[in-house]
Amino acid sequence: VIMLITGTIARKIFEKQPEKRKAILSVCLMGSNCGFMGYPVIEAAFGPGAVIYAVMFVTSFNFMSWTLGAYYFAGRKAMDPKRLVTNPSLIAVVFGIILFLTGWRLPGFVNNALNSIGGTTTPLAMFVIGARLTGLSREHLKDRQVLLTCLLRLVVFPLCVLLILRLFGLPDMVVKSLYLCTAMPFATMVAMQSEVFHSDTALASRAIALSTALSLGTIPLMLLFV
Repeated sequence: VIMLITGTIARKIFEKQPEKRKAILSVCLMGSNCGFMGYPVIEAAFGPGAVIYAVMFVTSFNFMSWTLGAYYFAGRKAMDPKRLVTNPSLIAVVFGIILFLTGWRLPGFVNNALNSIGGTTTPLAMFVIGARLTGLSREHLKDRQVLLTCLLRLVVFPLCVLLILRLFGLPDMVVKSLYLCTAMPFATMVAMQSEVFHSDTALASRAIALSTALSLGTIPLMLLFV
C-alpha cells in the first residue's frame, strides 16, 4: 500500500516530464533500497528480530517493481509474471515462511552455511554503496526534479508513513521497520529496469548516486524520530 500510494503520487507530480524521465523519477519515488541498505540499517538499529519485516517489505517491493514499476516504464506489455515467479528473493521468502509455519528446521551444517552467507550482507552492501558514490559529481546537484525526488523519498514520505502507521496502532517494531525501509535511498532496481526497458540509464544512475549520498545524512536524522 505504501509503494502503491507513493508511486501514484509520483506519477502525478512528474506528469509533465518527458516519458522516460517521468518513468524513472516515478519508480525512484515508489521504491527504496530496502534490501541492500535496509537490512543492515534495521538490524543495527533494532536487532535481528526486526529484519523479518524488512524481508516482507522487500518481497512487496519486488512485486511492485515488476508490476506497477514495469508498467510505468513500458506499459502493460512490460508486466511479466515470469519475472515475479522466478525472482530469487521471492522464492527464498516463500521457503522461509513454509519453514516458519511448519516448524521444520534445516540441517545444522546448512543452517550454519546460510548464516555465514547472510553475515556478508552488511559488508557487501557497504562495498556497493561506496562504488556507487564514486560516480557522483557537482553536476548532479543541478537537477531540481531529482533533488525534489530525493527530498520526498528520504524525508517527507517516511515521516508521513511513520505518522499514518502509528495511527493504526500497529506493533512498534512493525512501524519502525516499515518506516526505515521507506527512508532508504532510491532502489538499485531502477538502474536495472532502465537498461531492460531502454530508458534513460544516465538519469537513473545519477539519481541513485545522489540519493545514496544524501541518505548518509538523512538516515541518522530519521532514526531520531523513533
